Order: sequence, then structure tokens, then C-alpha cells
Amino acid sequence: VMERGIVTLKNRIQIAQNQNDSIRVLLPSFSMVPLMFFTGRKEDIPVLMQTIMRLAQQQKNNNILGVIPELKKIIEID
Repeated sequence: VMERGIVTLKNRIQIAQNQNDSIRVLLPSFSMVPLMFFTGRKEDIPVLMQTIMRLAQQQKNNNILGVIPELKKIIEID
């Protein structure tokens, strides 16, 4: 089920990227982090987090920016 969720979110991200809609890229990207963690794809999370941080900074989304340091601690990434 989680693998299917990742595929669905990746599809949503691709559609949003094709439409140059950074808001619609940010939210599914952020939603994908726990799914990747729980499916054992921890090595893919740092690149995803960099994308999330960049988009959140561009959009001045302080809610997501505020959660990222704690999320990094929980999943033990730099």
C-alpha cells in the first residue's frame, strides 16, 4: 500500500512539474518523506528533503521549514 502511495505521489509531482506549479510539487513531496522512510528508502530522503527545503523557502512556507529540522532528527539524516 505504501509503495502504491509513493507511485501516486510521484505522478502528482510529475504533473505539477509539467505545469510549473511549485505549490503542487511541494506538498506531495513532503508527504512522500514518511512513506519513503517506512518502506526502507531512507537513502532517497536527503535529495527529496533538499527539494522540499528549496521549494518551501521559495514559497516562504514556514510551517514546513519549521518541521524539517525535527523530521531530520527523527529519521536521522543530516
